[in-house]
Amino acid sequence: MADDTDTLNSLVSSTATSLLALIGVEGDPLQSREHILLSSLFLHCWRLGQDLAMEALIGHIVNPPFAKVGVFPLDTFFPQAERLTLAMRLNNIVASPTFAAWTAGEPLDIQRLLYTEEGAPRTAIFSLAHLSETERMFFVTMLLNRFIGWMRHQPGTGSLKALLYMDEIFGYFPPVAAPPSKKPMLLLLKQARAYGIGIILATQNPVDLDYKGLANIGTWFVGRLQTSQDQDRVVDGIAGASNGTLDGAKVRKMLSALKGRQFVLHSAHQDEPLLFETRWVMSYLKGPMSLADVKKLMEGTKRPPALAQAPESAVAPPGTPAASVATPGRQPVVSQAIEQRYHLQNVVSEEICFAPWLTGRASVRFYNSARNIDMVRPVSLRYLLDEQYRQPDWRAAEELAYALDDCRTAAPENSLFFPLPPVFFEQKDCKALAKAFGDYLYQNSRLELYRVKSEGFESSPGETLADFKVRFHDALRGQKDAAVEKLRQKYQVREAALVDKLNRALARLDREKADVESKAADTLVSFGAAVVGAFFGRKTFSSSTIGRAASGVRSAGRVVRAKDDVRRVEEEVAMLRRELESLAVEIERQAGELAAEFTAERYAIETFAITPRRSDIFDVRIVLLWEMVV
Repeated sequence: MADDTDTLNSLVSSTATSLLALIGVEGDPLQSREHILLSSLFLHCWRLGQDLAMEALIGHIVNPPFAKVGVFPLDTFFPQAERLTLAMRLNNIVASPTFAAWTAGEPLDIQRLLYTEEGAPRTAIFSLAHLSETERMFFVTMLLNRFIGWMRHQPGTGSLKALLYMDEIFGYFPPVAAPPSKKPMLLLLKQARAYGIGIILATQNPVDLDYKGLANIGTWFVGRLQTSQDQDRVVDGIAGASNGTLDGAKVRKMLSALKGRQFVLHSAHQDEPLLFETRWVMSYLKGPMSLADVKKLMEGTKRPPALAQAPESAVAPPGTPAASVATPGRQPVVSQAIEQRYHLQNVVSEEICFAPWLTGRASVRFYNSARNIDMVRPVSLRYLLDEQYRQPDWRAAEELAYALDDCRTAAPENSLFFPLPPVFFEQKDCKALAKAFGDYLYQNSRLELYRVKSEGFESSPGETLADFKVRFHDALRGQKDAAVEKLRQKYQVREAALVDKLNRALARLDREKADVESKAADTLVSFGAAVVGAFFGRKTFSSSTIGRAASGVRSAGRVVRAKDDVRRVEEEVAMLRRELESLAVEIERQAGELAAEFTAERYAIETFAITPRRSDIFDVRIVLLWEMVV
């Protein structure tokens, strides 16, 4: 997304607007100092690759990491006292007990919301009924922005991959106003289909939708509309989406004549709108779910809230000197060739006490030209220096949760230190330790990858098994869609030929039946007139009477032959219908075979690894790390 400046600016702007709306500040992107400051902070941290939590954002508002905004000095553009007021308003939100709910529960990770840990798809439902208007807008904007961020990491595809459905879009996508949710929604309507993502929006207020967004909607389902204004807006939107090729008067006439359970379907893939009727359905019309309903539905699936606790790195782990008989004292003196760093915690303490850790940091390169893999993985491990220490066993080490370069190079005055193990004082430098750490990384570093060997399908570096399964399923779905399209084209010609023959046979059957009825009528008239003439007004058969009777007999023969023709055509029609049914059965059978062929369960996923060369371990660094213990 960093290369897509327009998208990045849109996400930053909408995030700043929604955050300001949460504290009741009207944030105009061009005029509001609050909006410009927040946007500048977001962009600054984005470019540096820094995460920006609310606590850090509040701190940056008071003391921004830049001196100018535009060409003006920071304090001229936005004085510190006014920045402090803005920070206080945001701090009130964070400190509010109601805000605690926003920091608990499932993380807003779109990949995790759409797929299980095994890579199976699932549905995520967000209920907003219990939120205030500003909270709803804040959440919807945040969700749409996260969805766009996830979407940008997906490969382009013509197959449907996911659906974003929003029930009642009213207020989030208006024609004139510009709420923070409008930009990301418009972006999704324009670009989501290229990533295989469908957007479904439902509303009872078509007049209150943005016309630019309506023009990007490819499929419409329109029911009964109460006012002509609603009908005009829908007709204008459909006409705009069809580039003026649709007859607006015809659509308006169809909409005006709709009855209950009737809908007009307009699709970009069809030349004409289609009128269809739904079946009767049972609906309890319960209305929005209450918090009690949500709680009941989530029983057995919702994770229990975690107990509040101090940061993990702020608590002395089992086995640290804090838990042993050793007592802290003055800082041990070690060789000047050994680099030392000091890590402080954001914890108020009357005295500062440090525990020693041996920390190893290095860069590990994984290279494979055949797979076009060339990546460098930074590794930072720490190993506790307790009384039992003889030499570091890096297999028992743990990852360092923060950057070494962010740690201090000097300890605060009057700090206390737990003692180092005696053997450590034998170290004159860290060369031997660095070599041992490099050897450990060379022997144990592996870039784990996944593959479906039969398909030549492999994971990318850093891709989890669940993400790999999702990507493989998407690839299978694309192959299946292509195979189904090929199957459709294969049988389309045969089906069209059979349908054409059937239509011609049915037309011929209609003509033959009409011919039989006509000939039968002529026969009855001719033969009947002769018989009736013989009984009424005549004593004997005359030559004309006999002629008419003979003509009737010949007509009867033609009727018999015509009926034979009808039977032959009926047999032809029946045969063509059987062929069509057989073709449908054959298509269904082959479609079933395709579905079975492209089922993900048929393909085994295996793990393989890429290992580094000796020269791929570089920038090895050993540091004596003193970490504050609470």
